[in-house]
Amino acid sequence: GLHVVDVSIPASPVLLGEAYIPGWVEGLDVAGNYCYIACEQVGVTIVDVSDPSDPFITSWVTTPDEAEDIQIVGSYAYVADTSGGLLVLDITNPLDPVQAGLTGVPSSIESIAVSGPHVFASSEIGIWSIDVSNPSRPEIVDYEPTVVGARTIVVEGVNGYVKMANGGVAMMDLTDPTSMTVYGAATGSGLFGYSDYGSNNIATFGDYVFYLDRGVLVVSPQQCRDLATTGESPVATSPAVLRQNYPNPFNPSTTIAFELAEEQPVSLRIYDIKGRLVRILMEGEVTGGGPHLVTWQGKDQSGRSVAAGTYLYRMEAGEFTELRKMTIVK
Repeated sequence: GLHVVDVSIPASPVLLGEAYIPGWVEGLDVAGNYCYIACEQVGVTIVDVSDPSDPFITSWVTTPDEAEDIQIVGSYAYVADTSGGLLVLDITNPLDPVQAGLTGVPSSIESIAVSGPHVFASSEIGIWSIDVSNPSRPEIVDYEPTVVGARTIVVEGVNGYVKMANGGVAMMDLTDPTSMTVYGAATGSGLFGYSDYGSNNIATFGDYVFYLDRGVLVVSPQQCRDLATTGESPVATSPAVLRQNYPNPFNPSTTIAFELAEEQPVSLRIYDIKGRLVRILMEGEVTGGGPHLVTWQGKDQSGRSVAAGTYLYRMEAGEFTELRKMTIVK
């Protein structure tokens, strides 16, 4: 449910009031006398908190899928509705919210951050930039697939900070929302903490980023351009784009992302640094247009773990061919 806590004295927080909220509470935001709650099984629940000691539900909206996150800006509520996409609610009258707009996203979104006329949405396969200058017609304007395993995103100025499933944080330049780039990363434990409650939370304050990695609070400086970069963000101007694997270096597995302009056969092979074939991940598989992810578990064709070192992965799709390097560590 919802708990209202008086933190005027941080060393002695006091519980003031509670309200039972049906469904799993995944995210919330407060505007005026109302608290807007994203509930996984219900949708969006609106609670009157004008009296903090006696909060009560005033209305709710059933969403197409499962609400995971919500942010309020002005008279609109922006909702991350997993596979339902980005839902925009007009909350001019909090007692009678109505749907203003909706846009589908090709992957379930788990977190959003609103910055000016754009919403940045995190998903398992990357980050989406959505133009909401017209709330009734939100439009996807960019996609950054190198941030694989994105969980939660926060925005501070022109910088985006993305909590990753592997415990680390990716740093993004959002100066141009139509051409997002990744410029660095703070590495995590490498252990994917899907079941760790709160492990996906991230916040910025002053010059620092705060996040959890397997139950440990980590503090990183906001300006991390001197950290290892995670890869460039090329724009899809050809029939296909092969992205840098992530994470890289890695142990024991990594994910390779690619995009196709249209359906065509795809081959994806792993070679050692001497050009010897190590593993066939795809062999002439007819694959639909759009973004795709392939995971390599660091094993050869016989299922044996490969040695640490540099490897090559080569993608062929029609007349498109590209080769990239990656490194496995032990």
